[in-house]
Amino acid sequence: MLCTEQLCAGYGPFQALFGVGLRLEEAETIALIGANGAGKTTLLRCMAGAIRPSGGTITVGGRETAGRDELHQLRMGIALVPEGRKLFPTLTVRENLELAQRASLERSPTWTVESLFDELPALAALQGRPATALSGGQQQLVAIARALATNPDYLLCDEISLGLSPAAVDEVYGLLARARRRTRLAVLLVEQNVARALGESERFYCIQKGRIVLEGRSADADHAQVAQAYFGV
Repeated sequence: MLCTEQLCAGYGPFQALFGVGLRLEEAETIALIGANGAGKTTLLRCMAGAIRPSGGTITVGGRETAGRDELHQLRMGIALVPEGRKLFPTLTVRENLELAQRASLERSPTWTVESLFDELPALAALQGRPATALSGGQQQLVAIARALATNPDYLLCDEISLGLSPAAVDEVYGLLARARRRTRLAVLLVEQNVARALGESERFYCIQKGRIVLEGRSADADHAQVAQAYFGV
């Protein structure tokens, strides 16, 4: 289990998270819902090691990892698909995946660069191109494949459908579904499309102004209550 308890974090004097508690269990998908500026990205970046929390704990299988860097978190099985993809623009599609694979050589190689290309033949045909020269949907597939190349146990996905066509969104979520079937991958999903987020997850958390204000089973979610929590009214 990946778990946060009483997690606090911010940027200089600005505090973005206030005592956030969240758990992500093996093979589970949870949705993190909230308006812009609610603290979703800050929470994911804390869990991935990009931000050092100012208080609270982050544990993986009971082992404390709060404050450790991104490489350590990768080796603990936590991979982030960042908002905006953040692909390496000077590297090809293949080189983006190979670099990610090198970051976690100690982990069990469920996914290799070649098996990812087998899973995504359209990307295999483009593997020699600069990663940022592809369409938005193709770039998002590269970003997810790059995270999978680290062979994570926990995949943190930050706004993976942002700016994509409906067909590209379906393709992205199709890749996630196939990855979950192949391994016992756990997914934390940040998604602005609330209906899609609830439809793709077993449980949800709603965050507002850096605090968890609502949580529950996605199948049982009261959409009016979720909307109230989302907008803070």
